[in-house]
Amino acid sequence: MVKGRKVSAELLDSPKRIVKTLTPAQLKRQVMDTQLRGILNRLSSADDAFMLELEAGEKVATVRLRVLKVAADMKVQIVVRTGGEDALLVGLLTPGRQSHRGRRKVAVAQ
Repeated sequence: MVKGRKVSAELLDSPKRIVKTLTPAQLKRQVMDTQLRGILNRLSSADDAFMLELEAGEKVATVRLRVLKVAADMKVQIVVRTGGEDALLVGLLTPGRQSHRGRRKVAVAQ
């Protein structure tokens, strides 16, 4: 059974805004995204390349995915390569840098 009780009509008129604070992990991701946007904005030609050195505790796969996600949001085509154990190399995508993994593209007969 449902119980009802009388309340003030002000509860309907002004809903409370819930302000959520960001967790430390979310704040760290925001800072990283801002730094990555700054780096990707400086990529202007195929001759530009940057090395991203990872801090202790960061995983290469995680940072690679963050870089690719930020680049996709910025609509920039980049290539990310490993530059050692704790580093990534980032540059603009060119036909020579394009990956040759996966199925070969078959020419469509017309």
